[in-house]
Amino acid sequence: MITRIFSGRVPGRLLSLILLLSVLVFLPAAQGAPEDYRFTAVSSGLKVANGAVIAVKLIHAATNQPVEKAVIFRTRLEMTGMTDMEVKATPLPGAEPGVYRFQADLSHEGEWLLTLSAKIPGESATVVGKVSIVVGK
Repeated sequence: MITRIFSGRVPGRLLSLILLLSVLVFLPAAQGAPEDYRFTAVSSGLKVANGAVIAVKLIHAATNQPVEKAVIFRTRLEMTGMTDMEVKATPLPGAEPGVYRFQADLSHEGEWLLTLSAKIPGESATVVGKVSIVVGK
């Protein structure tokens, strides 16, 4: 039995096991984290209107490059300070890479908060971001 442990097969298996464990331990560190991404407002000068178009850009913070092909699966648009005043933000086709557009009925002037939840290709965690939108008359 002792000769079998030191027969040359075990060190190879042991090395394979160590390699596999090190990949599993360090793999999450190689992927980006949700805080590596940010949403920024593209739309400015929005007015009170039914069917207003809101555009936001999703950016990878380390490269400052737009993120394409993200799947935004949850949106919440509410007037700041009024949690009972939530409106639907309907997705629209994007016009440029990394820009995500939504249509919403902005019924009051003031500050609105758009909260977005997105899945990014190659990332395991959900990215959640908030964008402040100012609506005028």
